[in-house]
Amino acid sequence: MLSSRSQMANALRALQKYTHQPKPPEPASISAFKISGSGGWRTRSRPPLEKRIERLESGDLAEPGF
Repeated sequence: MLSSRSQMANALRALQKYTHQPKPPEPASISAFKISGSGGWRTRSRPPLEKRIERLESGDLAEPGF
């Protein structure tokens, strides 16, 4: 359980390590099960990880979309 701002910031930093890695190629059999489209709604629903970490560390949690 994440019980403090510093723990949450550390968890987001751990996620950052994986966001910049290239995606491995997928077999064609897997692509048939994917949802088509750009998927932009998933990536735009939250601020970037860097901004979220910054707000956690500053204590500024009042902005919407956290």
